[in-house]
Amino acid sequence: MTKGDELAKEALSVLNTFMSRIENNALAKVATLKPQVVSIAQRFMELGNLLSRIFNSSLKKLGELEQGRSLYIHPWWSLSVYGDRTVITRHKPFTISFTYISSENKIVVKTKRYKAELSGAHVVLRKLGYKIELDPGDPGELNNKVNDIKYLLKEIFYPIEQAVLIAEKKFT
Repeated sequence: MTKGDELAKEALSVLNTFMSRIENNALAKVATLKPQVVSIAQRFMELGNLLSRIFNSSLKKLGELEQGRSLYIHPWWSLSVYGDRTVITRHKPFTISFTYISSENKIVVKTKRYKAELSGAHVVLRKLGYKIELDPGDPGELNNKVNDIKYLLKEIFYPIEQAVLIAEKKFT
């Protein structure tokens, strides 16, 4: 049986791969890239950092969970482990969930209107009916989709930042 902390460690490994890919491919060429592309690559690094922080802060609590169990930290927070996935959810004042799916090696961040899926070399951003897929380590692809990426990333950053700040306090 897989414990929740093992799944969280796998999630951290996926995030480290994600961030190192961006750092080695996009940010290594910072001198030859447009400032907008560098800015977007840095935002993806910040996103990876925030997600690392939330999975890292929940490691201890997830270690207490076996498969099929949930733990309610506060009336508004829950940690759950289901088969090959671990889910960290904030229920109020807005719902946001952070899910790691082990079988697909991806992390999913979901709010009411927004969904982001991150794997080692692939990102899918969705807002309502709008969707883009990209490789965050490819500067050419980032350059081609600058406006779309900026539009979708700015929508998710505030809820994630707020959730991470509160989770770090609640999970320790």
